Amino acid sequence: MRIIFLSLLDFDSISQSNIYTDLLREILSIQESELLIISPTENKNKRYLYKEDDVTIIKPYVGTMTKVSLIKRAIPSFLFKSRIKKVLKSVNLKDFDLFIYCTPPTFLSSIVKYVKQKNHGIVNYLLLKDIFPQNAVDLGFIKKNGLLYKYFRRQEKELYKFSNLIGCMSDGNVKYVINNNRGIDQTKIHILPNCEKILDQQALDDAIIRKIKQKYSLPLDKTIFVYGGNLGKPQGLEFLVEFLTRQDLHNVFFIIVGSGASYNYLEKNVCDVPNVCVLPYIPKQDFTELVSVSDVGMVFLDARFTIPNIPSRILAYMQQAKPILAVTDSNTDLKEIIVDNRIGLWTKHGDYEKLVYAVEKLTNSDLKKMGNNSRDLLIREYDARKNAIKLIDIYKDVKSGRFSK
Repeated sequence: MRIIFLSLLDFDSISQSNIYTDLLREILSIQESELLIISPTENKNKRYLYKEDDVTIIKPYVGTMTKVSLIKRAIPSFLFKSRIKKVLKSVNLKDFDLFIYCTPPTFLSSIVKYVKQKNHGIVNYLLLKDIFPQNAVDLGFIKKNGLLYKYFRRQEKELYKFSNLIGCMSDGNVKYVINNNRGIDQTKIHILPNCEKILDQQALDDAIIRKIKQKYSLPLDKTIFVYGGNLGKPQGLEFLVEFLTRQDLHNVFFIIVGSGASYNYLEKNVCDVPNVCVLPYIPKQDFTELVSVSDVGMVFLDARFTIPNIPSRILAYMQQAKPILAVTDSNTDLKEIIVDNRIGLWTKHGDYEKLVYAVEKLTNSDLKKMGNNSRDLLIREYDARKNAIKLIDIYKDVKSGRFSK
């Protein structure tokens, strides 16, 4: 089998660990394949081509498209399509069997259509991680039914049309796509969640825990709540700042790690809060180390979202058997995932009193039991190998005609 994979994620080796490379490595281990990865870069000085055994990675320069405002992303977004097509024109698309791509970006319809025109037999497989333009409407970036909205909505509908398969992050995602896209072929929509390779847990003795906590200036006698990831509009950081500056929880310490358009705003406003630490982006290995000595992992999503988002960050907490405190909108089914599986607590973004209550409740809960539940759920539902098997099986069903095309 020959596969093309397209993602905005910038990586130059399939041995790197993220939700895409973990899945791709498992696919290669299950099904003998050749893999062409198109991984655009924002660094114009980066190497263009990398090769490892049966894996080729091509890295066209596309300008700055991540962790910046929608306006700053506009011009690189239009350049993106022409540069990706240039790469695709350099290969014989008729030799490939499967084209996997993911959102963001959501303006891939012309690329997906081009691939299908060149190879009618290829299976186009969308990993739906972002529902745009509705998320931009929710956050007030564009107006519903304005010209920009209509343009991007048409792009979104075409993307779904030219995709043979659509893998969604959750049941809520599936229902949203079906309910908001009249006439869409429901047989091609299914759950294929964010997933990672399951790693062995490393037991840490007290000396190692103390050493790691000292490295990050964490107190030894408080419950540590950690947040890691993007710091931008989707997280609704105004409420996080309000919470951190108003709370007076003496037995709790918060550490916020990440990067994004709102990092400076966050750091400036909470720098004098005694039980809060804000750090810029740190490598994944270091963040894993930090999570291992923390007690609760946090995720934030703006209350205005009407689409069911599932942050991939929860996987980092689950790997380390940590409970999750989700502070989100009411439309994501992350609430049900957390509550039904007893892996933490959920509270609505914007409700200060409820968030204080949730933090205090977790501080006095059996965190080890919740953490074990969290790890068990990761193994059951978010194992990269299990989901690679599912992806291959669904692909084979399409090729054999047992699935709608």
